[in-house]
Amino acid sequence: MKKLSITLLLVILTFTLAGCGSKLTSDEELVQIYQQLTLKVFESQNALQEEEIPIELLQETYVEPALSEYIESLQLMRVNNINRVYSNPNFIRVIVLKNDGNLALIKVEAEYKGVDYSIKAPIKNLGTFAFDYFAEVTLKKVKGTWYISEMKPDSPK
Repeated sequence: MKKLSITLLLVILTFTLAGCGSKLTSDEELVQIYQQLTLKVFESQNALQEEEIPIELLQETYVEPALSEYIESLQLMRVNNINRVYSNPNFIRVIVLKNDGNLALIKVEAEYKGVDYSIKAPIKNLGTFAFDYFAEVTLKKVKGTWYISEMKPDSPK
């Protein structure tokens, strides 16, 4: 009788805990989430003309450690009087390498283009830019929302 009670308790706990886990986001959804977050990143970059760095917009996209790293890069651009305005990115390949429900590792290959402008008046066109982007990006789910938590440069493969 004791074995039956323990077995029944374990079965109930297993089903209860399985039902309480976070819903696994599909790989296709993660690719779309990454692309949407990237567009938000570009919005924050394009908003650099503002007096202040748009921290609120960045917090909709990043969590630590990527948040601090990106703010630092924007501050460096401000010091160097550069506002990088991106046009629509060309996502060549976005592959989910790992997806455990709360963390996802994504391999990204993209082409980015745009124009660099000066920040201080008079605003000048400093020229166009284009580059290939290769990275492994970690997405982290916090309170039901996905954020970029880490970006590591990668080599083309």
